[in-house]
Amino acid sequence: DSIRRALIKAGHEVVVAATGATGHSAIVPWALNRMLDTKFKVVTGYKSSAAAALAMEQGEATALGTVSWPVLAQGKPEWLAKKQVTLLYVNDISRHPRQPDVPTLGELAQNEDDRKVLRLLASPAALGRSYVAAPGVPVERTAALRNAFSALVKDPVFLADAEKRRIDISPLSGEELTDVVKEAASASPAIVERTKRLIRRPD
Repeated sequence: DSIRRALIKAGHEVVVAATGATGHSAIVPWALNRMLDTKFKVVTGYKSSAAAALAMEQGEATALGTVSWPVLAQGKPEWLAKKQVTLLYVNDISRHPRQPDVPTLGELAQNEDDRKVLRLLASPAALGRSYVAAPGVPVERTAALRNAFSALVKDPVFLADAEKRRIDISPLSGEELTDVVKEAASASPAIVERTKRLIRRPD
């Protein structure tokens, strides 16, 4: 963690390839610049995460503000296998099981308010592609659906097929996802306003 913190706060400008000005690939580096005095220079306008990754490979940029695990595991497996990149942080609520030494965004915060902002920014990534049911579903049916999903993501045949396809399986339980939503939804107006200020495009 200390090495990554040193890299983040190295003091030299780091060109970051990003998509739009409202995407996490841009707003996360902008927030870190204001919180930690990093020197991320965000270049927006790339049409996709793949295009931003190509820009990094071609030397147009030296970093990506955020990148999903599927992009790495499926699209750029050599980056990890050959240690061609250094992961500075995980845009998530918890550390990734395949990269347990990489800190989450919230762990980079220097005070409690910043930690709340960074966890709020990371909450969409924690939700991922969640399955939801309509309001009013009976409790016992919700439990049955959760149990069935939990059994599926532990099934050896399912996991072997996912590994073959380089699909990451690191699910949260229904209860854990509910906690993420509750935390984000309960953010105080002051934290919401602070988040808005921290993620805006620089003047």
